[in-house]
Amino acid sequence: MHKIQQSGWRARLWQAAPWLWIAAGYLLDLWYQLVPGKWIVDSDLASEMILADLLNQEGTVISSNWYYSTELKVVNLQWFYRLGLLLFPDSWHLARVFGMAIALALYTAVLLFFVRSAGLGRAGLWMTGALLWPFGRNYLVLALYGGYYLVYTSFYLLVLALILRALRASRALACRRLRGGGRQRHQRRQTVDGFPCAAAGGIRGPAGAGAAPLRQNHLARGMGGLPAAGAHAGGVAADGAWLRSRLF
Repeated sequence: MHKIQQSGWRARLWQAAPWLWIAAGYLLDLWYQLVPGKWIVDSDLASEMILADLLNQEGTVISSNWYYSTELKVVNLQWFYRLGLLLFPDSWHLARVFGMAIALALYTAVLLFFVRSAGLGRAGLWMTGALLWPFGRNYLVLALYGGYYLVYTSFYLLVLALILRALRASRALACRRLRGGGRQRHQRRQTVDGFPCAAAGGIRGPAGAGAAPLRQNHLARGMGGLPAAGAHAGGVAADGAWLRSRLF
């Protein structure tokens, strides 16, 4: 009983490990904002805070009293800093920490959405945590610490995730079309089902293991399904032009 409990505890810890890795990376990023972040409030990145403060005063999205360079910065870090300044109007440092905490949380959410859309599974969780840790000086300064490129990175990851989901949806639609429609439906279904089921029937083990259900469905589910599956595969191949006209 003790061994079972110990193995269960280890399994739960292993399941939680990538989430702990993500949380630790996020907390380390917040440490950079709280402690070394004091040193960059008055750096060139202070322009973002000045713009956020000005936009709060004007109540606008684009200021007519600000000289923009190559970017209007309609959607950028100033939105997060504006929220921070509303809560901490007398402390630009705390306002920046609060804004970056939200920005990093959204970045984490986008990363998780991307790895889920890409179907990366558990490896995607470890990847998300790795992207929250400061592996690389430029990445740390420009993204996790300075925050400047967090918005850009989040945008293109979000776009990639949506593209992957759209491709998956179109593939699912194509599969539904393959499964639908008259004579071709029967051929395709037999082809899709026949080969995997025939292969499964060939590896079920020695004779007698699960023999009753195999005897009942041996033509469709056992090795006897191979001839029929092959015949239906030929039928689907002959209908290639029909498939292309329906899918493409």
